[in-house]
Formats: sequence, C-alpha cells, structure tokens
Amino acid sequence: MAAVGQSKFFFLYSEFLDRPWPFPAYVVGGSALGYLVFVYGFCAATRPTSPAAVQRAQTLRYWHNIALMLFSLVSFVATFYHLFESGELFSLNAMVCNPVPMWLWNLNLAFTLSKIWEWADTMFLVWFKGTKDLQFLHVYHHTTTFWLYLHMTTLPGMLKMGILLNGLVHTLMYAHYAWPFPKKLVPFITLSQIAQLLFVTYVWSITPGTCGGRLGEFPSEHPFDFVTPYCFVPVYIIFFVKFFVERFLLGKKKGTKKE
Repeated sequence: MAAVGQSKFFFLYSEFLDRPWPFPAYVVGGSALGYLVFVYGFCAATRPTSPAAVQRAQTLRYWHNIALMLFSLVSFVATFYHLFESGELFSLNAMVCNPVPMWLWNLNLAFTLSKIWEWADTMFLVWFKGTKDLQFLHVYHHTTTFWLYLHMTTLPGMLKMGILLNGLVHTLMYAHYAWPFPKKLVPFITLSQIAQLLFVTYVWSITPGTCGGRLGEFPSEHPFDFVTPYCFVPVYIIFFVKFFVERFLLGKKKGTKKE
C-alpha cells in the first residue's frame, strides 16, 4: 500500500498547504483565537434557558459523546491493526521511523480536524454551567490541541501514536461521558491521559536521533516547529497531575475538566 512520501513535512511555520509564512501562523493562531471567541462569545450568548431548550441540549450532548466515542474507537482500532500487521507494534524504531500508509495519513487528517469538533465539549459546559466554572486545563487544552496535532503530523511516529493513544483515551472518556463509569474506574481515565502525554513526549524527543536523515535534521532546520510541542504538552501534564492529585487523592470538589 502506498505510503506518504518524505519529500516535505506536512505543517511548518515556514510553509503549509503550499502557502509560505505567515499563512501557517494565521492558521494555528486563528484556530486558538477562534476557540476563545467560540467559547466566550457564541457559547455564552446561546445558553439554553427554557426547559425544552435545556432538554434538547442534553440530548445533543449525549449523541455528541457517543459519536466521538465511536470515531475514537474506529481510529484506535484501525491504527492498532496497522501497527500489528506491519510489526511496528513490537518495534519502537519501526514505529517511530517507518513512513505512514496513505489511508492512515488521511485518517490522521480527520482525527486532527476532530480536535475542532471537540470544541463542542466546552460548548456544553458553558451551556449548562456558564464560563465562570471553566478550568485553565480545559481551556488551554482545547485552545492548543489542533495547533499541536498539525505539528505532530510532521513526524511519522507521532502521527501513529497520536491516533492510537488519544483514540483509546477518548474512547474511554466519551464512553464515560455518555454512560458514567463506576467511581473506582474514573481515575484510570486521567492516568491514561497522563501516560499518553508522557509517552508521546518521549517519542517526539527520540525521533531525530533514532531515525536520522531528514527526521534527524528536523530540530536544527525547523527549531521553532520542534520546540512548539514542548510549550504545550508539559503544561497539559502538570495540570493533569494537579487535577488527579486534587480530585482523586485529596478528594477536593469535582470541577470542570478535560480528560
């Protein structure tokens, strides 16, 4: 099956979709700004007020969670199948360095775009609770995730692990949102997210030294692109750990979250 060539990277600050700087910066910066406008403008202005409107919103949220659970599950299973069939599931070097089949690359584009679909998570929180209860972790996570996934598409191992691990975590998370799990199981969703973030940071870090060639030159040729995930993911990790400790170890009152 055809694989995506290595002639150029998918997203760079210097070029994206054959458009030079500053267009790529407009895309990622605009997505972050667009989320904030969506949340604090549109969502805040359209909160349902009548009982019938609230009921419709609750039904919409239920099916939103089921749809994202199914999409995440399909993405996880498809990626797991590829890694198993190709032998990459049992070879870190192969997983990190082997090119990506075209079908998986296209699936990743859909998965990346789903990060905008996930903005609806915040919409429902605002509709039912207002903006004052939104936590920093939730807002920062959604503001930057689409931006982050565009960068992750540039390295094959990160593309695969992004779909595999995040697909699994989101399958669990949206299933829990639709049909709440027993309380004893809920902490494992947050733990799985923390583990995912730690592992993808490791994969991102080892790719240049493991693969060499163009991938090995990526940090020196595109330093800002290589550094960007380190600006986002460690923040996620710190605040997920903080959330886990406060909620599950110290037993503080549950607040708005994004697992």
